[in-house]
Amino acid sequence: MHYKKLFIISICLISVNVSANTWKQELKHRVQTTHQQFTSAIERCDNQRLSSPKKIQSSWFDKLSKEKKFAAITYLSFMADEHCYEKELNAYSGALVNYVSETGDRKQLNTLIKTRRVYQPTGTEQYFNSIDISKLKSIAEKSELQTPFDSLALADLYR
Repeated sequence: MHYKKLFIISICLISVNVSANTWKQELKHRVQTTHQQFTSAIERCDNQRLSSPKKIQSSWFDKLSKEKKFAAITYLSFMADEHCYEKELNAYSGALVNYVSETGDRKQLNTLIKTRRVYQPTGTEQYFNSIDISKLKSIAEKSELQTPFDSLALADLYR
């Protein structure tokens, strides 16, 4: 009988805690949940990463300079990663936007924005800016490059 009273008291405490949850707390919880799912998806995609990608079969790509090939491979790698964890990234981004719109707390959003940039080594911007993204999308759609891959291993094939 003592256990029944403890059980009832604990249920009452749980319902009080659940009902005391604010909208901001709920939004923060969604951010935490979707962030964990996004982190897990990144890990899953890293585990699927092709360590020995094949050369790109494209006459357009073959005509690019070595520097532009590096830029193109960097973009292709970024697109493959995004393709792999797109669902989780979208859920996390949406949760962050909702949280920021209610709280004004942009810390996590600013971090996400910084990490979503395509890496461009200093002095290479001109090569990145001259790449035709529509051609890259076409290459990615017709190859194994929709799966995450080791961009340095692929770039080494063109040195």
